[in-house]
Amino acid sequence: MKNQLEHLEWDSSFFGYQVAKINVGEFDPLTIEGFIKQIKKEKVKLAYLFCPPLSEKNHHNMLSMGFNFADEKLTYTKKTENHSLHSSQVIHYDGSLTEQIVSLSLQSGSYSRFATDPNFKNQEYEKLYSEWIKRSVSGEIAIQTLVAEKDGMTAGLVTVEEKNGEANIGLLVVDEKFRGNNLGAGLTRAADSFAFNKGFKRIYVVTQKQNRPACKLYEKMNFKLTNTTFVYHFWNLE
Repeated sequence: MKNQLEHLEWDSSFFGYQVAKINVGEFDPLTIEGFIKQIKKEKVKLAYLFCPPLSEKNHHNMLSMGFNFADEKLTYTKKTENHSLHSSQVIHYDGSLTEQIVSLSLQSGSYSRFATDPNFKNQEYEKLYSEWIKRSVSGEIAIQTLVAEKDGMTAGLVTVEEKNGEANIGLLVVDEKFRGNNLGAGLTRAADSFAFNKGFKRIYVVTQKQNRPACKLYEKMNFKLTNTTFVYHFWNLE
């Protein structure tokens, strides 16, 4: 819902403090001031604000009102297709949650706003991504988890989720020790093929503009940029 402060029960319970989100269609200083008053009145510690890209002037206005610029979120989309030549090193993962798998999930979120915002001081990023991969491997979130193996080790992983009738790449990462071996492309092709064979017409992925390696990979794999969203954080630390 746009122009409403929505309390996020899951985030609040998981982080241990009140979290809310705001979706706005355009920048209006009176509306933003109203949200700030509501945030303080309702004792929300952290509010996420999502909006279309702002002009430089309005972006600076948002910062001057106490918001931190947390992320420029990019959505890439493509029609699914079957890649008959995707890497044989990529296989379905049905094992337990290992330290190596958790370590990969943490590497996948290094550009995440939960990792880059210094106001997170209680290991929120580590807890969040550990929970994400745990619920993905168990099948609670992901409908498929695929791993790339190299030299007898788990070198990378990708999870596929279903959202609003479309396939979504949730986590995609190659261990830093194995980068440069085209494993990211192999994992992406495998996820695309899985989605195609499951009957999904489209597959999409959300990443950060600052994550240039990921953006270049998706563009190389024929994903098209379909949406850009600015994300701001407002911390009520009074």
